[in-house]
Amino acid sequence: MPRIVWLRRALWPQCGLAGVTLSMKIIDGLARLGHHVHAIGRREKNQWPTKMHFMHSVIHRPVGVASHDWTGNRFLRDLERYLKSTLESHDVLVVDGIRDEIIASVMASKAHQMPVVAIYRDDGLIEDKVYWQSSRNGRKIFDALLQVDALVTHNASTSRRLVAMGMPTEQVQQIVDGVPPKRLTLEAKSDVRRRLAMANGDLIADDDEQVLLVITPLVRATSIMDFVRLIPNILEANERLRIWIIGDGSLRDKVHRELCELGVRQRVAIPGVFADRQDLFDASDVVLQLGNVDYRDTLIECMAKEIPLIAPDYLALDCFESTRYVMDQPQSIAERVNDVLASYDEYNLPSKRQQAESVGEVSWHQTIEEWSSLLTTCVEKHLASRTKQVV
Repeated sequence: MPRIVWLRRALWPQCGLAGVTLSMKIIDGLARLGHHVHAIGRREKNQWPTKMHFMHSVIHRPVGVASHDWTGNRFLRDLERYLKSTLESHDVLVVDGIRDEIIASVMASKAHQMPVVAIYRDDGLIEDKVYWQSSRNGRKIFDALLQVDALVTHNASTSRRLVAMGMPTEQVQQIVDGVPPKRLTLEAKSDVRRRLAMANGDLIADDDEQVLLVITPLVRATSIMDFVRLIPNILEANERLRIWIIGDGSLRDKVHRELCELGVRQRVAIPGVFADRQDLFDASDVVLQLGNVDYRDTLIECMAKEIPLIAPDYLALDCFESTRYVMDQPQSIAERVNDVLASYDEYNLPSKRQQAESVGEVSWHQTIEEWSSLLTTCVEKHLASRTKQVV
């Protein structure tokens, strides 16, 4: 089996981003399948350890982040130097997310004549295309992207957009993330809530209470503060409701202070972030999406578990049934939340599972098998090409 180097800019599982969780699922799945996976992330602070263990994998963090634009070139040089020494004992390089790192990755892979597989990401605050179009290295990033052996996307619309931008059709591959497990029974849901309460005293909810799950970074780019100011009205209209705000960021202290001043802190949990959010969805009744961070993964999770989703009106969710609020009208968030909770029993939950299965009719096992097959094919093609050159 091919020996894999997996590079992702933000590869620390505790950050709570769904995209990172998905990456770790694939890395761990490939390791369980028998691949040797050398995972690499960047070190945000010098005090951070250069290596950490997570599940069946080891995450290496050899290079610190570029603190300013003028240190960016030094960061790429250090990364390229590390990759060149690491690739000697591996067969394929996966670049998870198309940012500046792909420049160093392509240069290092050329030195070892090694195939490179890139993954297009649109699950963060900034989509890959938006990043490279606004970056000083934008042209270099796209030129490097044109040299990869395969570019993996998660849906057909993204594939079409990349082909229209100039990516060769034969290089663009689509691998759909597996559909999560189905919704739990009421008894199993109660067990999950008890486990969460034991792990974190903030996550308390009785069996007869409803839980509104809000997953969002606590930063200015989201509408978290607008939502916090609406919480008293939402709780007043729903006496048996708990709100769990999952996320972290620069506004965390401000959110906590505001909740205390509003007198609702006892019914609102802000426990931080989770490396695996499976139990959070299992324990929840309604999910509120603030902004666009991780929206695709949250969407699939909600549909698979038949949980009502409330999302902003500008997201591209035309193929899904969801309740929308108007982004520039914060009061509409409270109105939509109250509407869904009031008519919860009438919500057409079984159809959500059907929608999820129609979007990704694969299990996680199939997703891992597809990844293994793609990487194996890339390595075999590369070896065949090198053999012809020698002959």
